[in-house]
Amino acid sequence: MVQHMLMMVVIAPLWVMARPLPQWYALSARIGRLVFAPLFALAAYPMVATAIHGAIIWLWHTPSLYVLALENLWWHFFEHLCFLLTAGVFWWAVLRCQERNTGRALLALLVTLMHTGFLGALLTFSQRSWYGADRVLEHQQLAGLLMWVLGAIPYLGAAFFLGWRWFSRVMRGCESH
Repeated sequence: MVQHMLMMVVIAPLWVMARPLPQWYALSARIGRLVFAPLFALAAYPMVATAIHGAIIWLWHTPSLYVLALENLWWHFFEHLCFLLTAGVFWWAVLRCQERNTGRALLALLVTLMHTGFLGALLTFSQRSWYGADRVLEHQQLAGLLMWVLGAIPYLGAAFFLGWRWFSRVMRGCESH
């Protein structure tokens, strides 16, 4: 769980804030356009990016896929790729949103905070292991607690940042009139 949380709420938003595209395009503009153009089109719609990212999170927490990723290195790699890719698009849609999309980006953060918190709470308060009798229930509960409590901090921080940025723009607009 710590790996997944780091990928989705630390690495992905830091990557977005680092503005890496000039370096990727310097490497190969054609490949950069081929890979990133569809993702940027998706990132223009924060709620769509949120829905896809949320679906991936819930999908990989289903018992059959979670155990498959634990037991097979290639599936584990694919799971991480799914988390990083959808989290990157989600954070791009939120942190790099246009002024007209700020409200949607804030809503996307709220929805993500709620559904990941709910999943974390389900894992935390479950009385049996979701992933087989041979898995330690306390490990699942601790992972759920990390997802529920610590995982909320980046989403709340981003919401405060977006809200502050939006409020600052509104105040500058009021001063100029």
